[in-house]
Amino acid sequence: MDDITGALTGAGISGTSLTGVYTTNLDFSKNPQTALVWSFTLTAPLVKLSSTLSQILSAQQSISGNNSGLTLTFYVEGMQVSQQLQQSQPCSQAALLSDAQSWAKQVANAAGVSAGPILSIATPGAVYARSTVFNLTCSLTVQFQLM
Repeated sequence: MDDITGALTGAGISGTSLTGVYTTNLDFSKNPQTALVWSFTLTAPLVKLSSTLSQILSAQQSISGNNSGLTLTFYVEGMQVSQQLQQSQPCSQAALLSDAQSWAKQVANAAGVSAGPILSIATPGAVYARSTVFNLTCSLTVQFQLM
C-alpha cells in the first residue's frame, strides 16, 4: 500500500481515498497475467476540474515513465454537492410543511374543495445514479385529505 500511495504522492496527487482493491486478468495472448488494481477517489471542485485533470495526466505520464511497473488510469465518475454547501443551506421541515399546506390550500381552492387534515408525510431516502449517491435532504411529500 505504501508503494502505491507513495507513487501517487510522488507524482503530485494527494487527497485521495482508497475505495477498493481487486485483481483482474490481463490477456497477453500467450502470456496471460493477473494484475492488482487499486481504486482511489479524488474529489475536486468543479471549477478546478480542468486543472485537476491536467495534474492527473501529468501524474499518469510520470508514473508510466519511471519504470516501476505501475500504470495510472482514471475517469471522471460523477458530481456531488459539497459538505460545505449542504451545511450552508439548512433545511427546515417546519418550513417545508408550511409550504405544502399553502400549496394544498391553493390547489384545493382551484378545484372547489378545501384541504383537510394531513393523511401522510414522507421524506425521501437517497437516490442512486450509477455509483454516486445523491441525498435529497430538503424534500417532503405530504398527502392531505380533500373536503
